[in-house]
Amino acid sequence: MTKIRDAYLQAAASAAALLRDPAVAAAWDSASALPEFSVAGLAGHLARQVVAVPRVLGQPVPAEQPVSLLAHYARVRWVDAGLDDEVNAEIRRGGDGEAAGGAAALAARIGVAVDALRAALPAEPADRLVHPSWVS
Repeated sequence: MTKIRDAYLQAAASAAALLRDPAVAAAWDSASALPEFSVAGLAGHLARQVVAVPRVLGQPVPAEQPVSLLAHYARVRWVDAGLDDEVNAEIRRGGDGEAAGGAAALAARIGVAVDALRAALPAEPADRLVHPSWVS
């Protein structure tokens, strides 16, 4: 497996460990360090970066050419958006939705996703992992 895949799996496993920490569950309904994000919503946003990947890998590869990471960030709407812009409100709603089942359920889902990724990523072709339609 490539260094970048190993690094991603290490980061995903670290996120899973963080979300299992009892301090996260204890603060679940509190405000987070980020404006307008609850701890639950921020935890959901973090988890989404992992739990979405197995679903994406189960989809057919789109016909468009992959883009570089820098090209991706140059075109996403949220990079220069204000806190109250709809794109950022949508991101917060997504985090809240991901976390809706509670801390234990979210921790379990991200754990399952990390296990699935450990099994799936070694066999994935390199160009499948940087597709523009998967990173928006």
